[in-house]
Amino acid sequence: MRFLRIKQAETALADNRLDEAFELSQSPDVRKHRRGQKVIGQLTRKLIERGGNHLENKRLPQALTDCNKAEVLAGNLPDIATLRSGICKAIENGRNDIRHNGLKLQEARKHIDNGRLSLGEKILDNSCPEAELLQKKADLRRLHIDDAAGRLKNALENNDLEAVLEAMSIIGAADFKQQKLTTLASEVKILICNKLRTMLAIGRVDLANGILQKAEPFAGESLDFQELSRAVLQLNRAGCFINQGHPRPAGRILRQMKLILPECDWLDEAISNIEKATEANEGLRNGPLGLVIAEESMYLPDTTKVTAQQRTEMIAMADKNVPNILQPDSPIPNQNKPLNTKIPLNFIVQVDGVGSYLVMRNHQVKIGAISSAANPDLGLVAEPDLPVATIARADEDYFLRTKNKIRINNVEVTEKLLANGDSIHLSPRTGFKFTRPNSASGTAMIELTSARVPYPDVRRVILMDREIVIGPGPGSHIRNDQCPQSVVLYLKDDGVYCRTKELITIDNTPASGNNQLPIGKAIQAGQISLVLINK
Repeated sequence: MRFLRIKQAETALADNRLDEAFELSQSPDVRKHRRGQKVIGQLTRKLIERGGNHLENKRLPQALTDCNKAEVLAGNLPDIATLRSGICKAIENGRNDIRHNGLKLQEARKHIDNGRLSLGEKILDNSCPEAELLQKKADLRRLHIDDAAGRLKNALENNDLEAVLEAMSIIGAADFKQQKLTTLASEVKILICNKLRTMLAIGRVDLANGILQKAEPFAGESLDFQELSRAVLQLNRAGCFINQGHPRPAGRILRQMKLILPECDWLDEAISNIEKATEANEGLRNGPLGLVIAEESMYLPDTTKVTAQQRTEMIAMADKNVPNILQPDSPIPNQNKPLNTKIPLNFIVQVDGVGSYLVMRNHQVKIGAISSAANPDLGLVAEPDLPVATIARADEDYFLRTKNKIRINNVEVTEKLLANGDSIHLSPRTGFKFTRPNSASGTAMIELTSARVPYPDVRRVILMDREIVIGPGPGSHIRNDQCPQSVVLYLKDDGVYCRTKELITIDNTPASGNNQLPIGKAIQAGQISLVLINK
């Protein structure tokens, strides 16, 4: 039987049936015989040769199989060690290429989504299906921009502001970065400012409010537009004080507006009437009724001397009464409330002196490799075959599910009800920690211990339920022990608002808890400085 096996192994080896020869050579009888040893030596050399050929042609799994078989037959020979080293290096290079391509795709997608189509296309490498899809997306977006640009050009030629604003809403603010739209964008800003001046000149402040609301995303960077916007808001503020029965501060504002808007002849009559009302008001205050009428300074404190609480109350009172100035159905922008501040599903909170946090608002978050075909919500910089896990929130509990087994607290599972402090590893090199800092809040945290996201400053992810607590102590989602008072960011009507006892300012302008927090503007809440960034 021994000689039959040896003869079969020799025949298989002669015919280059190396896998069959390997199986026959595994028998201890073959290994003990001299002819069997000779067959094993020849087979080892051929396996090394075939493995090198697989490696050269990038067939890494087959190369690794032949290397392992050669090592089983002959041990750790120098030639086998050299082959294994080459295979490991090729595998690592392949992983690096996948990571690199994933980052390139992410960067290209970001540029294309932000309207920088040419730059995104330069980054793309059309050797993979994802790149081809992105290229098609860029081509379709370019066709969309060309069509919208034609509409916008016709609207500008007809001096039709309504058609211009409609075309702008179709194009979107990001697409105005296209070179063919930059000239049209400047013409749009000029038309908007001219229309605003016309509306103000004839005294239609209500129509000017409507134009401001629609045009702010596209013309907000224009200095002329900003000046007119401030003028309209000040006129609204004057109307607010008139509505409250305080003509003196309203007159002060109207006289200032006359300097800025000298073409508004109706302001002369308004100033004359407000002076008469002020004189009558002063007469009442200086008479017997003055003993029971509150001082006007209680309603309009000097902004250079007011306390934080007084300023907040003053702005809240003005906010409450602004809608009564004009027609009840007229949309009037608040002096401090930014327009079009709908918060995205995912955004970044950057807190000065603390760090950056990625906030995700969905009830279900899919976590996986950024280059994975599963298109995860939270993309990690990791190998593409990384298992994809889903964390879902239900009744303030969090459940993790995955098709492949992963390790949670060093135990292999496919699903688990997550608890505070759970250590989760999707692979040996990709792990994160799940925490619930505040048991009274449904918001949870993902601390990236050995995992990375494509945002260099982000090391923690917030799974936001209703609120985010910023402040001292372990019960805060964003901990800042230097801050004496907690600040709470909370969701309402698809926007983010701030609740605190401290003074709130947005771009150095006083605000209140009724003001929706905007994207991209500096927010100061007491001693905490933060900014919300669109991901």
